[in-house]
Amino acid sequence: MLVAADLWDEFLPDPDDTRNRFAALLRREGYQEKQIEAALASVSPQTMSRVLSGEERIQKYPVSALTNPEAKLDLSQEAVVIPDFSYTFGAGLRAQILVSGELTDEQQRVLETVAKLIHQILPRPSSTTRKKEAP
Repeated sequence: MLVAADLWDEFLPDPDDTRNRFAALLRREGYQEKQIEAALASVSPQTMSRVLSGEERIQKYPVSALTNPEAKLDLSQEAVVIPDFSYTFGAGLRAQILVSGELTDEQQRVLETVAKLIHQILPRPSSTTRKKEAP
């Protein structure tokens, strides 16, 4: 009857509203913006609606759980792999800076500069470099 009366569209959830509310939920759950973007690109609108309505919960598992036969996964739910973002800044052959989580462009520039400084402080070991003796 709703289709015949041309009222069906009024009862469908607004896709943009669903996406926005789902993104807000992920923020409250502690996900980073890049992870939220990945989830919005991967999770179906139907699953978003089920999560928002409380029919399904967001469950976090390590990626290894997907191949572990002992893992207790609900196979009726949609599984989406959301990457964990980290950055590695090479600081020469002997050092690197590893940062978990998101960084602003400014933070990335500063860490690149710090990595260059560390590279200058820690040149390649040579025969004249003294090794610290164990106590």
